Amino acid sequence: MNLTDRFVQSAKSGEAGRTDFPDQKVVGLVLRVTHAGSKSWAVRYRRKSDGKRQRVTIGSYPQFSLSDARTGALEILSQAARGEDPAKEKKRPSGGRPRTFGELAERYIETYAAKKLSGKEDERQLRADILPQLEGEPLESIQRADIAAIINAIVARGSPIQANRTFSCVRKVFNWGIEAGLSEVMPIARMKPPSKEKSRERVLSPAEIRIFWRRTISRTAMDWQMRALLRICLVTGQRISEVAGARTDELDFERAEWLISGDRAKNGVPHLVPLSPLAARLFQKAAKRSWHDLLILPSTPTDEAMTKSSPSKAMRRAADIYGFSKPATPHDLRRTCGSGIVSLSFPRAIMDKVLNHISGNRSIGAVYDRYEYASEKRAALTAWAGRLTEIICIPRKRVAAE
Repeated sequence: MNLTDRFVQSAKSGEAGRTDFPDQKVVGLVLRVTHAGSKSWAVRYRRKSDGKRQRVTIGSYPQFSLSDARTGALEILSQAARGEDPAKEKKRPSGGRPRTFGELAERYIETYAAKKLSGKEDERQLRADILPQLEGEPLESIQRADIAAIINAIVARGSPIQANRTFSCVRKVFNWGIEAGLSEVMPIARMKPPSKEKSRERVLSPAEIRIFWRRTISRTAMDWQMRALLRICLVTGQRISEVAGARTDELDFERAEWLISGDRAKNGVPHLVPLSPLAARLFQKAAKRSWHDLLILPSTPTDEAMTKSSPSKAMRRAADIYGFSKPATPHDLRRTCGSGIVSLSFPRAIMDKVLNHISGNRSIGAVYDRYEYASEKRAALTAWAGRLTEIICIPRKRVAAE
């Protein structure tokens, strides 16, 4: 659409939580409206060096008018056309102390979060809800009430746990700024997370497993990568981020093994996952469909690994299709695998090895545990795959009678 001042002023987000409105007059310019009502401008372009999509935030509305945004977008698009990378230039930390929250957050993302396994999730949370409202705010002017308003808006849209995660991320940014000597501001000192969290115990029943397995393929609008990812999570019990980032150089189909590299495993230690015949078939089918040089399950929009939040959103959108009395999450699939292994009379210690739960032992010897327990893990995962096959392939007459 050709954006107008009147439309920008009245634009509202849809049910998805945030909505992007592209401008036809300056192709690449986007108005983003969040569920809380905040509005910001960004420009999207393809990097000339490798063709990858990039996004640069211009600023918030109404601080930046439609005219200001178009002028800024044209400048950025001109730089991109010359072969420059405006997104990289904006993210590059400057030498001086940051003056605004946006500058502090970019320094945090570039020099600290990028080195953490959870760094991409931190960046996503900041860009989704915090930076659209606080990017240009001077650090000294940010009040406790400003942060509370943003976090409470996330709770109000029905995402109390996400509100806790975002609050924790903002606190990390402020703490990091103080520890790095870049800031002396901590407006949320002694402020508590907004929501209480219950321990997660959800495990899918056999009937729910059958419904999940069949309807994920037959009724949901998920793309093939998402369908494969969720099924592989249930079969192998591995973390969402680890399955999403599975690489061709980690998989050995002849040996039926998946070696998750240490830089992707949560505890930093390489993790060997023996592949049951069912898991191997799922990975092989995905590998044949993948167009990516390295990733087994590349995201179609970004050509990169799916974000941690994407599978959760996909399962929430499919909640009515599954029809469970209690909604299920991707982590519930992992927990169901672990519980299933224990129910098949395998020791809890073997279940922990399969799921790569973090233990206190981080010695050199612990690195070799992945080989010591390979046969036990293979037996457990093969038995679990067999049990899944029994559950999924029960004749329909028996299913109806249960």
